[in-house]
Amino acid sequence: MPELAHDLLTDPVPTGAPITDRRPSGPTRAVLLLATLAVTTMVTAGCTPTTAASTGAASRSGAAGSATSVAPGSGPASAPPAADPRGGLTSSTVPDPSSVPAGGGVLPVEDPDHSAAQPFPAAGTCHARAVPNGTLPDPACTPGATDPHVTQATIATTICRSGGYTNTVRPPASVTGTEKRSAMRAYNDTAPTSSYELDHLVSLELGGSPNSPHNLWPEPGAAPNPKDKLETALHDLVCSHRMTLTDAQNAIATDWVNAYRQVLGTTPPAP
Repeated sequence: MPELAHDLLTDPVPTGAPITDRRPSGPTRAVLLLATLAVTTMVTAGCTPTTAASTGAASRSGAAGSATSVAPGSGPASAPPAADPRGGLTSSTVPDPSSVPAGGGVLPVEDPDHSAAQPFPAAGTCHARAVPNGTLPDPACTPGATDPHVTQATIATTICRSGGYTNTVRPPASVTGTEKRSAMRAYNDTAPTSSYELDHLVSLELGGSPNSPHNLWPEPGAAPNPKDKLETALHDLVCSHRMTLTDAQNAIATDWVNAYRQVLGTTPPAP
């Protein structure tokens, strides 16, 4: 607790001190305490106290301009998201999207032929990473990749359109079955194929590349799995304009377990 606030709350008044030496009392003391706590909170949050004149100027300029987006992890947090009118996530279940960390780089943009199985890295050259409550793919083999047809400008006609989207771009089982076995060889996974899901690291509902080996990996565990819940949550945030498409793609590609904690406010169930 700051020194002034601590003094106001705890320091005793000297016995027999004249009234002019006593600390403020009543409303005056309360106002001083609240002002101190307010300034401390602003400093802790990285804000700078403003004067009434600067506050008024900011309000006038804000009214004349338009809202701007805040990149994840930068700037003060925005107001909690409102309830999703489509019946999805609400502010009580989803923290501020600005708390979700941005990814480490630009993801590949690729769209190989959906009707043909793609080549994967050589056997045993990819290594999954075990983390608490989850598994992450090898970033050298599976950094994630996005579909060039899905951008922030096209979400209304692609991933956010009514009637569904993913079934229109998902490769057929004859292709994904072959690719699943190739991905398992690359990751040196020897358990039965039923022990894994051929996962799109950047999911199709977030504009992930449907058939790029950079976006496909053998995720341990059968479907559905905890990562699916995160994919749905991020999709709701993107389609309700509470998070940009790029931020959602980068967050899930970089570390989906960490993004799960940030977006859903809890750790994924243990595999």
